[in-house]
Amino acid sequence: MPGKWRQLASVLIISRTSLSGQRLPSKCCRLSQRLSGYFARMIGHPLRKCASVLRRLRRRSSSTGSSEPTGMGFWSGQRLLSEGASKSIVSPFDPDKIDCSAYTLTLGAEVYITPGYGDDPRENRKEELSPPALEEIAGKKVLKGGGQVVLPSGQFAFLLTEEIVAIPPDAMGFISLKSHSKFRGLINVSGFHVDPGFNGRLIYSVFNAGPSAIPLTRGDKIFLLWVADLAGRTDDPKYRKTKPGYADIPSSLIANVSKENHSLQALSEQINEVAEQFRVMKRVGLGVATAIGVILAAAALWPDEKDPPAQQIIKVPYEARGTATSPALPPPSPTPTAAPS
Repeated sequence: MPGKWRQLASVLIISRTSLSGQRLPSKCCRLSQRLSGYFARMIGHPLRKCASVLRRLRRRSSSTGSSEPTGMGFWSGQRLLSEGASKSIVSPFDPDKIDCSAYTLTLGAEVYITPGYGDDPRENRKEELSPPALEEIAGKKVLKGGGQVVLPSGQFAFLLTEEIVAIPPDAMGFISLKSHSKFRGLINVSGFHVDPGFNGRLIYSVFNAGPSAIPLTRGDKIFLLWVADLAGRTDDPKYRKTKPGYADIPSSLIANVSKENHSLQALSEQINEVAEQFRVMKRVGLGVATAIGVILAAAALWPDEKDPPAQQIIKVPYEARGTATSPALPPPSPTPTAAPS
């Protein structure tokens, strides 16, 4: 009897695992738990019953475990190095641009920035950036930056990548911005994934939420791309991208955002401009009022030539009265005095 129980225990252990050593589905595990009571009642014929049960479990594990992958996982940096170039995940592929488990993408040939306050939307077109150039300095070749644009604060922009991205049908991509771009206030608003089967350049939609303008140069390392495997079958074209990706920034995208963008920064500039105009008008008005007051005060104190001169009073002595120049005046009458009594 102890030997039969040992055989039964070994059968139960084997029934929980497949030939490859992987865990069986939960249904098989529950089935093996039920078999423990069943084997206890059939202790007289354990080997024959266990053999048939093991065959059924192995057939079930081979039918369910071989058709689907075990799960989804992100590609490591080593896998990007070994399979990135062979599967043309990124073209052109540069091993030095692998950053941990991500691939670094650079700014490409085209940029579109929405018009701000005071800009003419009719003259606002996408910018064509010149490519970087190699220059020899002190016997070494140095890569110079290409064309440059400035993204004002509070404005929206489309950025085209330099590299062409090709995602396999059994994988998908995840995109983001590098930390140094985020620290300057640049925000990615275009989404965070790349569909399976996508093939083309990526267009990033970004927004400058920082207080200062951000200069962007062709060849700048701004973007990151991660690749992750998909669980399940991926052979149906219905569930992957079949249309070609972007080669440039299409006019259909630009038409949706070509209007003047009244950002908070633009409104602040307008308020400051109006305040400065008000201060200038206040100074001019104060100067004009002061000048008018001075002129009125001077006019009030200035003598008028048409007015006659003021009459002068001349004192003439009493003895000189009666001369030829002045008529004689009768002498004054004596003052009467009282008679003595």
